[in-house]
Amino acid sequence: MNIKNAKISSRNLPPVNENNEYTYRYRITSEDRNRISEWSPIKTIAAPEVTLVDGDVVVSGNSITATWSDENNRPNYDVFVKFYFLVSKASLTSNVATIHTTIDHNLVVGDKIVVSGVGSVFNTPEGETHTVTAVTDDTISFNKANTNVAEFNVSPNGQVGLDYFYHGTTPIHTYSFIKKTGSRLAVAIQVEGILVDGTKVFYGTNDTTNPLLAYSLVDKPL
Repeated sequence: MNIKNAKISSRNLPPVNENNEYTYRYRITSEDRNRISEWSPIKTIAAPEVTLVDGDVVVSGNSITATWSDENNRPNYDVFVKFYFLVSKASLTSNVATIHTTIDHNLVVGDKIVVSGVGSVFNTPEGETHTVTAVTDDTISFNKANTNVAEFNVSPNGQVGLDYFYHGTTPIHTYSFIKKTGSRLAVAIQVEGILVDGTKVFYGTNDTTNPLLAYSLVDKPL
């Protein structure tokens, strides 16, 4: 039997798992496709290590400038941003969850939000969002089917806001954008990146000769 080798680029592999591994399986097919083997057992292969770089975010007036270092020559960097507010209290009544922010927020009814650090009843499952159904200056409500939960203090504070979203691309180690008044900020810089469950860091590259880049600055008051 004439078996040919096949190479698969990392760009065609699925996202890495929580252990920074690619999960895959394969089967063998004859050239005329008349004979096909069973699927192989599920296997894993380690992805390249992430290279962390130093950086900072500077707020001046209404503008934010993110800067970071990276000595490799790369064509472009993708910038992801998350604006969020700190949560001080939470409660749930008649299948409606209500959370209190430490300062007045600017979220509105219909916003898709992510809640974390408040407790399993209130936290948003990975890859999902809650839809805001009602707001006051410092409260946010959304539907949640659960038994009632009396109001309690969230300590340390949780977070609520818009999850990471793509903001722009830059070929240099700096990027500026307009701040969301009163919120806090997380910035992630990536090269052809992907979101890793549990770490909220974007990273990845099509260039296997260079290490990966990951930069994340979190909990920055604006």
